[in-house]
Amino acid sequence: MDSVSEDKGVGWKNPPAKEIDDLLKKSKVIAVVGLSSEVSRPSHGVASYLKKQGYTIIPVNPRKVQFWERSHILICAPFP
Repeated sequence: MDSVSEDKGVGWKNPPAKEIDDLLKKSKVIAVVGLSSEVSRPSHGVASYLKKQGYTIIPVNPRKVQFWERSHILICAPFP
């Protein structure tokens, strides 16, 4: 699969796989955008797994205020 973004107008490319791997190994904090408190949602499963692996999770959700004893980062405007 090509590493070029699906949005061909942007021209952005993903970093090489080794760079991504190195970044994930060094990271200790991960923001999960759209984190849901519903256990059936994929975002909840991903965040739960990462938390069990020792990562600090920063929940980002425009509707929730707190999750896993952490305050959510509220997004008031859409990303460009």
